Amino acid sequence: MDFLELKTEVFRRLNESSSSPVYWTEADVEESLNDGYQELADATEWYERHVTMDLLSHRTYYDMRYVADDTWLGPRRIFNTQTSRWLDPANVNDFDSERIQWEDNGGEPQRFFMRGSWWLGVWPQPDADSGTLRLYYSGTPPTLTADADTIEIPLEFQEGVIEYAVYDLLAQEAETAKALAHWTAYKVFETALKQWVGGRLSPDRVGGMKP
Repeated sequence: MDFLELKTEVFRRLNESSSSPVYWTEADVEESLNDGYQELADATEWYERHVTMDLLSHRTYYDMRYVADDTWLGPRRIFNTQTSRWLDPANVNDFDSERIQWEDNGGEPQRFFMRGSWWLGVWPQPDADSGTLRLYYSGTPPTLTADADTIEIPLEFQEGVIEYAVYDLLAQEAETAKALAHWTAYKVFETALKQWVGGRLSPDRVGGMKP
């Protein structure tokens, strides 16, 4: 569905005219739809992008506000283009328990971890300003603005954005019981999309040799 279709459906469920609304404005509906779109991305991490990250000499930490962009939610996978291997996710506590002065170890990065929301760390740290990592990350999608803008999730999950918008608008007017019914409906779509995202890289079937 495009943005215009989404807005029209929200107005319909609110028993409002989409061409000449009285109670809720078009701006209200647009804001709630975009809030739902972002909420769905935050909860399910369906919106994935990748960027090439330059490695720097003796640098452990990289600020994702400059490497990725302000849509960043978190890392998914990282590929070392020099070793042709995927980096293993790690926890800082693992390093602290395993190694003394681990932040001084040099070499090709083999593991990655997060410090806070924005700082991505790699271990070991590179010995020179050379090489790259291919960073795949989840983020939030661009805001819908034009009527022809479309949401990128599969059609069967798009109604979740509508349910969230209706919930949000009703909640703002203290229509609590009605709002909660739409929130419950939204959560069904959120859960289904999260399951789809978690399994979208899985094969439909696995072949095998007959005995």
